[in-house]
Amino acid sequence: RTVTCVDWHMEGSSRIAVSYSITKFQDPRLMMKNLPSQSYIWDVQKPNSPESAIEPDSPLFSLRFNPKNPETLIGGNLKGLVSFYDTRKKSNTPCASSMIEKSHHDPVYDVRWCQSKTGTLCCSSSTDGRVLWWDTRRLSEPSESILIKNSSNATYGISAMDWSADAGAHKYLLGTEQGVVA
Repeated sequence: RTVTCVDWHMEGSSRIAVSYSITKFQDPRLMMKNLPSQSYIWDVQKPNSPESAIEPDSPLFSLRFNPKNPETLIGGNLKGLVSFYDTRKKSNTPCASSMIEKSHHDPVYDVRWCQSKTGTLCCSSSTDGRVLWWDTRRLSEPSESILIKNSSNATYGISAMDWSADAGAHKYLLGTEQGVVA
């Protein structure tokens, strides 16, 4: 499987979260009933085996540590769902996941934590052209949504996303399947 995202625990830490997925959607391995879906938290000082496993509902395209609470993570998966993980829990499965009816229609290519007092706000982007904002305390539906379109009203498929506090709380860079950075 392909590594689809690598995220450092926090500055100065040796822990990384790594998501793995099959990115070719015509790949025959996607039809396997026992397709591996685990992603892992690794300690780069001990690279021979993962520190712990994350067991999503379907393979993750993105996995990010929460900068305010590094024991919690957010992940975006192949089915279009956003899932919340807490490494302090006994289970490696999601503590909460978005509802499929209210989620992305394509794989979630990126998730990012947003600057907030609570440390529970995040956003997700997908090739369905939407950016959705979530509160991990209530993943039943997104709190906000935008659809990215070009001047001729065609939807852009979002394949990458980044955010910097220096640019402003609500300024995101979006990379699209069409080669545009918006």
